[in-house]
Amino acid sequence: MPYDTADAERSDRELTRAIGNLRPAMTKAVTIVADAIDSNFRSESDAGKRWAPLAPSTLAQRERKGYGPGPILQREGTLRTLASAHREVSESGAEVGPEGPDYAEYHLTGTPRMPARPFLDISELSVDAIDDAIHRHLAEHE
Repeated sequence: MPYDTADAERSDRELTRAIGNLRPAMTKAVTIVADAIDSNFRSESDAGKRWAPLAPSTLAQRERKGYGPGPILQREGTLRTLASAHREVSESGAEVGPEGPDYAEYHLTGTPRMPARPFLDISELSVDAIDDAIHRHLAEHE
């Protein structure tokens, strides 16, 4: 009696299609990453690691200009708004990150006079959520 492979072949075709089009999972991943970046601004942290406090000279400058003492990296809100403005999703991947301003790079890497405050890092919890989204997508196509 010959072995019937029709079910296995159908399952393989569906999984190949799912792997070939990860867009639904990548769309969820983009949202997870954007939310994590916004959370960094809310908590003034790098995926849970507190940013260095503002220097007394920076606090004095902010006060003189009428911005108040905080929150860190949010004088006018431009950086926070644009931190995850670049969002690109394809069948095989996703990108999330800043869309300008030019000074974002200095906050990410720091300078000799300013500590790095890497607002793009995401927590292990966010990585797990992305992993779960991908696994759920693939499981739906098994």
